[in-house]
Amino acid sequence: MQRLSNLETLYVNTVIERQIDETRLEEIKRLLGEQKRQVLPEISHYTSPLVERFRDKLSELEYERALLLREFTPEHQEVKDLTYEIEQTQQVLAEEVKGLMEADLPTLDPLATYKNLLNEMIDLQLSISTQKRREAVLAKTVDHYVNQLENLADKEIEVSRLRYKIEVKKNTYERFLQKKEQVELSIAMETGDVQVLDYAFSALDLTGHQKATTMAWSMVAALLGATGIAFFLDMNDKRIKNEGEVKKVLGLPLMGMVPKIRLPHRGGLVETVAHYEEGTPYAESFRKLRTQIEFKSIDTPLKTILCTSTRQEEGKTTVITNLGISFAQKGERVLIVDCDLRRPALHKSFATRRSPGLSDILVEDTAWQQVVQETDIPNLYILTSGERPRNPSELLGSARMKTLIEQFSAQFDRVLFDISSVLAVTDSAVLGPICDGVILTVKAMEVPRDYILQAIEILNSVGSNMLGVALNGVKISRRSYYYYYYSEEALAGNHTAAAQPS
Repeated sequence: MQRLSNLETLYVNTVIERQIDETRLEEIKRLLGEQKRQVLPEISHYTSPLVERFRDKLSELEYERALLLREFTPEHQEVKDLTYEIEQTQQVLAEEVKGLMEADLPTLDPLATYKNLLNEMIDLQLSISTQKRREAVLAKTVDHYVNQLENLADKEIEVSRLRYKIEVKKNTYERFLQKKEQVELSIAMETGDVQVLDYAFSALDLTGHQKATTMAWSMVAALLGATGIAFFLDMNDKRIKNEGEVKKVLGLPLMGMVPKIRLPHRGGLVETVAHYEEGTPYAESFRKLRTQIEFKSIDTPLKTILCTSTRQEEGKTTVITNLGISFAQKGERVLIVDCDLRRPALHKSFATRRSPGLSDILVEDTAWQQVVQETDIPNLYILTSGERPRNPSELLGSARMKTLIEQFSAQFDRVLFDISSVLAVTDSAVLGPICDGVILTVKAMEVPRDYILQAIEILNSVGSNMLGVALNGVKISRRSYYYYYYSEEALAGNHTAAAQPS
């Protein structure tokens, strides 16, 4: 993760340096004037066999440096040595090109200012050319690391599960060995010529009352033993299981519980069940989530809401989709934006096209009104992800993205964002502070609480407004489910009534 952060920093710094150089280059050309620019062609027009060799060498050195940065930091001695060699090659190449241009322009303005501008222009053009090559190599390297880290959290969780299974099987195997030794010992102690003369009898002749008492105490001991084992297993289970653990362990309010129930698939559109199965407890869970958000919006407006998760496959897309449907059913004009530019899923939920989408708006400056899609559900609109860009985090944190969010807020009553999981990439940390609030989707009995706490810490550290947790995939009985949701809705209704003027 640290190497990826260093590479992304290098990439961004390179882009910024190139943009600064290009701005300065335009300023120098403006100072040289229209007539003098006509006699000053681009540096790429001046070439010779020696210049071409130096340019090829420079490209090779930049590629070698990018490979080293995959394993070492910029402060490593090998990286420093290669950086110094690149700088020396750039200097020699600049001197060679200057010599070609001076030979070609022997009668130009002799003033020192003009010559200084000419030399600076050559240096800038050479620097820009080098930086562009460096950008391309760094972008490929960053993509390489992103692909490796996207599933890192899942792999670590799977390793923990496998270690637990190994420990259980090891203990079981040891118990079998002990039992086997006991059996072998009992067989070895048997003698073939022993004859039973009389059967043993109990030293104590227990009465019926004594037998009942003994049996009762045995049952109590067995019950206590079973309770102790269950308590021990529960204490060692580090996953979030219920409402109480969300508030106690995570320190965040529970915004809603989505039950784990089987629902009929409607052409692959199970994520939109809040629309097709309005009367089910599953749909009611999202109305409760909507009510919680509306209650929190009394003092502070919550128009832009980000939904993320600790890791992949926790149901964040399902939660944000059905939450948007719930708001639309109430009459609000809702836009759902798929900001998960690496593994988008919103277009699958609505069985629609993926591109053009958000990435096309950010990269190609396409008008968002031409890309937003209207769904079959009244008042509900979606903006899919588009094709995967080279630098998703930079696009989501750009000024263009902030402007888009402001425009969306002006045109829609509610804007909901679906984004990549927190521990996989930095996208949630980039977009979280820009939105009015963040909901963390947690799948019950799946993710260790340490991972969830780490995700919350990351979001809090960048200034995100954490609204609470949506607990997904909860196994609850019908009676407890209805008690929880109808009591919560009654409480929310009382708060709403109290907030209205009489």
